[in-house]
Amino acid sequence: MSEAPTISIITATYNASHVLRYAVRSVLENEFQDWELIVVGDHCTDDTETVVAAFADDRIRFVNLPANSGQQATPNNHGVTMARGSYLCFLNHDDLFLPGHLGDMLKAAQDYPDSILLAGYADIRIMETEDEAEADAPTPPRLMLRRTGPTERLPAYDPLRWQIASSWFMPTALARQAGPWRLEHETYVTPSQDWLFRAWRSGRAIVGVPRVTVLAVCTGGRRNFFTGQHDAVHEHVFNRYVATREHDHELESLPPVTRGRPGAGALRRAARALYEKTVCRLSIALGVHPNTLEMRIRHGKRGGFIRQWRRGVNLD
Repeated sequence: MSEAPTISIITATYNASHVLRYAVRSVLENEFQDWELIVVGDHCTDDTETVVAAFADDRIRFVNLPANSGQQATPNNHGVTMARGSYLCFLNHDDLFLPGHLGDMLKAAQDYPDSILLAGYADIRIMETEDEAEADAPTPPRLMLRRTGPTERLPAYDPLRWQIASSWFMPTALARQAGPWRLEHETYVTPSQDWLFRAWRSGRAIVGVPRVTVLAVCTGGRRNFFTGQHDAVHEHVFNRYVATREHDHELESLPPVTRGRPGAGALRRAARALYEKTVCRLSIALGVHPNTLEMRIRHGKRGGFIRQWRRGVNLD
């Protein structure tokens, strides 16, 4: 095996080769090239292995787990054990890195050693119905883009704000010291947010890198996502934002994601603010993720959110 790379990238995937190919291409487009990409299939039964092999790049490894775990924690934990790089990051199979991501994060990691870094990212949501998104429309898909993650006006890490794993970057040794992701049935919140909260509570420094360098293409609400053979949305987003740097200014000027539900009235917003200042802050002080109570009420027992999501995309 070749000399150990600087950065290990871990991608957990399951039967989504039609979008995975764009995630892999976004890594190949990065300006910093000393990396390895470990694609871990959660017992994929589609053509994922063939799609990954077609890139014919010895920096890309694929391993398919012998049994399906039904969530990201198991394949991501397996990927961490395989990582050979000095630094480690994750890339969800439906997300994309912008060309400057790895270089920017590596520079920040050298400025802030022994820290978990959080990149800014654009949350991209599809405005069409499922039928419209699947159709061979002559016009590009209509998308809503919002900026999330750390900004100059926000703290690097706030447990009340979602921070996707695709935006994390850290020394590999730190990731292993912080411990594995807990499985879905062990936590009310998602395994990724649980891991980040536990790392923060244990005293790990978490630093924000505000520049938008990751694209999070929301696929969670697309009922037949895992049966698709082509994804016009990812193709459009890749061609517009990854294949060219002409739209960086657009991403940096995006409106930020705001808390609360769109269109919520003043009374509801005030109630939410009071809830966060009291119940959520008390929860944090007690070492419990602040979204635990809300997730338990909405989704029932531990792992309920992921089970509901699986039903929503026809995986159960």
